[in-house]
Amino acid sequence: MKKLLALLLLFGIVGCSPSKEDIVAIEKKNLNVSISSCNLMRESSDNDGVLRLREVNAAREKMGKKLFLGTDTDIKVSIYYGLCSLLVLDDPLYDIKLKERIDSEKAQRLLAEQERLKKEEENRKQSKELEDSVFALFVLKVHLLSSEDNANKMVAQINEGGFPAFFEIDSDTKRYAVFVGPFFEETDITDNIDLIQKAAESNSAEISRWEL
Repeated sequence: MKKLLALLLLFGIVGCSPSKEDIVAIEKKNLNVSISSCNLMRESSDNDGVLRLREVNAAREKMGKKLFLGTDTDIKVSIYYGLCSLLVLDDPLYDIKLKERIDSEKAQRLLAEQERLKKEEENRKQSKELEDSVFALFVLKVHLLSSEDNANKMVAQINEGGFPAFFEIDSDTKRYAVFVGPFFEETDITDNIDLIQKAAESNSAEISRWEL
């Protein structure tokens, strides 16, 4: 009698178990409920926290799942990372997948920041190279004269000697500084220093950078 009762109970339990088709149908229904709930919450405003909390719990009640005890911030995070359905479904892998998404985003941000810094460094180097090669020239300061007329005469004399020259007012002394140049390379001055000094009637070797 006991064996017969046990067999009847076993068959009863097996007979009450849902079929694979039933399980698939339930899972599909729950997924649709979660998608519908998430679509509604995505359209809600940032201040509709109460609405989102109610919607999650209403969806879970339909699915026969436990109440959501998290916060509205948790819901908004799930929406941001595209995991809203898993949160509503109370998926056991939700926390793991959320961490993966957060870590992936951090890695992408770090890579983007590294690329930005690399690009800035490349632009800085290019600007420096351009500045050095195009705008930074070299001049030899040969005289500091008291009159513009004398400065003009000295420039003309240096030009006749075969070298470019110009003058400008010295900001400290307010006198007229005469320069030979500009030259693209410092060696253009050092290799011809004797001829330049002779043309300028000066022993100066004061080479400096001159920028346009």
